[in-house]
Amino acid sequence: MKRSLWWGYVKERRTWIFYFFCVLLFLDALLLLDMSITASMQSILYLNLVLVVSFVLFFIFRYYRETVFLRKLEELKETPFADWKDVIGVVEHMSDEMMREVLVEMDRAYREERTKMRELHILEVDHLDAWVHELKAPLTAMRLIMDRDRMNPSVQALESDWLRLYLLLDEQLYLSRLNTLSSDYLLECVDLYPHIIQEVKLLASWCFERNIAVELEGDDTFDVLTDAKWSPFIVRQLLTNAVKYSPEGGTITICFSKEGQYPSLAITDEGPGIPSSDIPRIFERGYTGKKGRVSNVATGLGLYLAKTIGDRIGNALRVKSTVGEGTTMTVYFTKENDYDDLQKIRATSREVTRCMSES
Repeated sequence: MKRSLWWGYVKERRTWIFYFFCVLLFLDALLLLDMSITASMQSILYLNLVLVVSFVLFFIFRYYRETVFLRKLEELKETPFADWKDVIGVVEHMSDEMMREVLVEMDRAYREERTKMRELHILEVDHLDAWVHELKAPLTAMRLIMDRDRMNPSVQALESDWLRLYLLLDEQLYLSRLNTLSSDYLLECVDLYPHIIQEVKLLASWCFERNIAVELEGDDTFDVLTDAKWSPFIVRQLLTNAVKYSPEGGTITICFSKEGQYPSLAITDEGPGIPSSDIPRIFERGYTGKKGRVSNVATGLGLYLAKTIGDRIGNALRVKSTVGEGTTMTVYFTKENDYDDLQKIRATSREVTRCMSES
């Protein structure tokens, strides 16, 4: 930046340089052609040297005086979370002062607009959360009614639709809470096995409808370091995807493993698989892939939420798929000796968030 700033300054002051050398040439011509002026060539060269050196020194002096504001802006660009008013400080030149006043006014207007947008966003999120909770109340009542008359064919036909509606609302609720995840999770030793059983039971009606079997492999206990609220949601999203794309009469395998560097949970289906061209983008928000566009059953949010939540609580997601054979989604859990590192990452994230809110 310093070199580009120097050459930029030279380019802007090229008229100064041109004017100086024009005056110098005129003076030399006057000394050489005017017979009334007696001056030796050595004296003329000495005069030229003195003038050029003095001009260069003056030019360098003006460069450092006039680019103070620009160098402060460059420093601010390298430290974007710093208080820009403290970095810039007091300016001397009128043009720099006018620019500083413009920046102050723009900063004030931006802060006011950001405050309004933040208040509006909080209002929308709170309204959406309340709306989802209001919808969950009648859904719970419907669940109780269906449980009392489970053998009724009409109730059985409604159960899968009820489940899809419940999952969509739950997905939306977690999506609206995503911004608070950095301060709303707790890493602790959790037996994930009962949570997985609960998620399988939740999807049981959907599996019965499509005659899909679920097999569990591994021990009856699966103690991992994770968050007891957010981690089951990741499992739910992966199970939902597996059921959604499994063929009728297929089998979903859930395998617990503590072998290798990290404990892992693998969910394998016998679906159509994911094309290799789709795999790099399946965790992007709103991306449904070729299969999702054809079947029109994908929202493009499930895997995005699972990956985003997993990254923030230290659960890594990996996918392995073969077209025509099925897909395996694996969740890798952190170990206890990585807890301190995760806490440092969390503290850093909080500090960055605080700096952004203050700026």
